Amino acid sequence: MVASDEVSQNKKSLALEEVLRSETLLRSDQLRSFLRYICEMEIAGRGSEISECSIAHEALGRRNGFLPSEDTIVRNRAHTLRQRLKDFYDKESPQSSIRIELPKGSYVPRFVTVVKETATRPERRQRRNDVLMGFLAAAVLAGALFLVARGPHDRSGLDPIVSEAWGPLAARDANPVLVLGLPVHLIVRSFPSGATPDANSVDLPAPPSVMEFRERRNPQNEPGDLHMLQSESLRFGEAMAALTTARTLESMGVSYQVLPDIAIRLAALRSRNAIIIGDPTLIPTVATELQRAALTFQYDSSVRNFVVRGRASEVRPPLVVAPTPAIPGQVREIPGLLTVIPSDDTPGGNKRTVLLSCSMSAGCQAAAEFFSSPNTLRDLRERFRKEGINGFPRAYQVVVMGRTDGVLLLSFRYDTHQVLDGPAR
Repeated sequence: MVASDEVSQNKKSLALEEVLRSETLLRSDQLRSFLRYICEMEIAGRGSEISECSIAHEALGRRNGFLPSEDTIVRNRAHTLRQRLKDFYDKESPQSSIRIELPKGSYVPRFVTVVKETATRPERRQRRNDVLMGFLAAAVLAGALFLVARGPHDRSGLDPIVSEAWGPLAARDANPVLVLGLPVHLIVRSFPSGATPDANSVDLPAPPSVMEFRERRNPQNEPGDLHMLQSESLRFGEAMAALTTARTLESMGVSYQVLPDIAIRLAALRSRNAIIIGDPTLIPTVATELQRAALTFQYDSSVRNFVVRGRASEVRPPLVVAPTPAIPGQVREIPGLLTVIPSDDTPGGNKRTVLLSCSMSAGCQAAAEFFSSPNTLRDLRERFRKEGINGFPRAYQVVVMGRTDGVLLLSFRYDTHQVLDGPAR
């Protein structure tokens, strides 16, 4: 094993995110809050500040009158967390290369690298996974095209419900394309006074309000002129949705391609399996594909936000699913939308398109996690059965509500669904 201080901050953050969204901690907000607090403190280099009192106040919501001698909640939660971490790495994710440990007698977590003897093929697979993870987490996808080639894969540990739900996408020869929507952003960057950016980039002067915002965000600004430049990048929630989707495909031994939406024509997707991730209010490809379904994202002036809305001609009674209000310091719920539709309209067509869409990026991750979880898929199949549908329909949509702190997805749950077509053919 490699010591904690030799693991990069990026890998520590990814290891933390992996545990936070696990089914092992799915139903325990306290344990997730506990783990997030101590790990984020360690990653920030403030591990020495972690104490029983700070955990009680910052992670478990105890008031200032907390006395460790009278309240054992921190010690009890720490004991439970150690056992849950062991269960997670023993049962749910034994392949994890970076693991979080909470040593007995301490509240400071350790991040360790598990070094295993592996054959040549698994070593190549792990290197590809590391590249993909860093690639997605860094959100640097513009202009990228790569093929992840998989060799023979053992499906013995794969829950059959996942393959059943993914249908044609789970076939070894499915060769789906994973399309990632890259919204256009304006980034604020400082240049030396008088210098100008690349002439090929959109360059706008930064107004005073932006200057004030950046000063609060980065008080260590270097002197110079601020410019607002065009940038196309992936938001964190969509990156995590892509990572979850890629891992599920790999667990089924399915080869796939990854493309940014700006590098592919929609017509090219009509004849193949595809998984498309993005915000339909920002990504034309996603918006166009959702026109073939009943539910989409639209702006609602009553809540001053984008909501999942059913088209009046398709959904009766009218359906609106809105995010809960954003209150500083509080967790909120936001909708994600899972859409499964045929890739073409030909009778008996066996290609599928899956859309993981959202207006806030954690919603896309919630949809991806839902579609990759055996428990939620089993529950969804039972809901279809009660409607007289055996198995999964050929076309349907599911609204998934994700709980988020504004950046990270904490948990997700089923909200409602709409069947668009009958049983799969």
